[in-house]
Formats: sequence, C-alpha cells, structure tokens
Amino acid sequence: MNRLIGRLARGRKSAARRAYEKLETKILVAQGRKAMRAKAGAVANLTRKAVKTGLITGGIAAAGVVVKAIRKRRREG
Repeated sequence: MNRLIGRLARGRKSAARRAYEKLETKILVAQGRKAMRAKAGAVANLTRKAVKTGLITGGIAAAGVVVKAIRKRRREG
C-alpha cells in the first residue's frame, strides 16, 4: 500500500512541476514580448526625432546654399 501511495505522489508531483514550468514559461515569454515592444517603441521615437532633426538641418543647409547663390549672382551681375 505504501509503495502505491509513493508512486501516485511522485506522479502528481511531476505533473505539478510540469504545469508550473509551463506556466512559468508563458509568463516569461509575455514579459519578454512586453520588453521587446517597449524597446521597439523607444527606437521608433528616436528614429522619428532623428528624421525631424535631419529635415530641419537639411532645410537650413539648403537655404544657406540658395542664399550664397543669390549673393554670388548679385555680385557678378
């Protein structure tokens, strides 16, 4: 009788351990997914800011070139 109870207890214990590990894996995957979304959001925000800065800088540089060309034409003509 003791042996039978021991076997049943071992079976239940391993089943409980498997269920726990499966649940733990699901939780860790969910946390990893959340962290990746946060990182992707941060990268998107940084990229957006960099593009805006690049556009502004490019506009200023283009305006400088146009102003130089206009001044040069006035001097020559």
